Amino acid sequence: MTFILEKQTKGNQTPPRKGRNEDLLLDRNKAVLHRCWFYKTNLPIDIIKSKGIMGIVASEFYLSMFTVNSIITSDENKKIIEQIEAEKPTPEKLMELYPQYNWDVKTAIDNIFRK
Repeated sequence: MTFILEKQTKGNQTPPRKGRNEDLLLDRNKAVLHRCWFYKTNLPIDIIKSKGIMGIVASEFYLSMFTVNSIITSDENKKIIEQIEAEKPTPEKLMELYPQYNWDVKTAIDNIFRK
């Protein structure tokens, strides 16, 4: 099956680019921050030191480490980080929020060393 995309333009003008969806970016950032929390609170310190949480999360979300660092240090995300730290979500709660990710600590460790 072939899909044909038509440009809806006037003359030779191309439609203006709308940019990234802010709601989707916020959802992604929340997921990244929850994943960082999970690793920070559940991984043994030697794994954190050898692999680095930012590198692990960057590879899971197909982001650069620069982007993950920007998400973590962003002023806009400070309230989200404070909320996560106050709630201290368990792996079970994280599974409810983000069922598409594996929140089992042993499996997470195994996956980290497979890469």
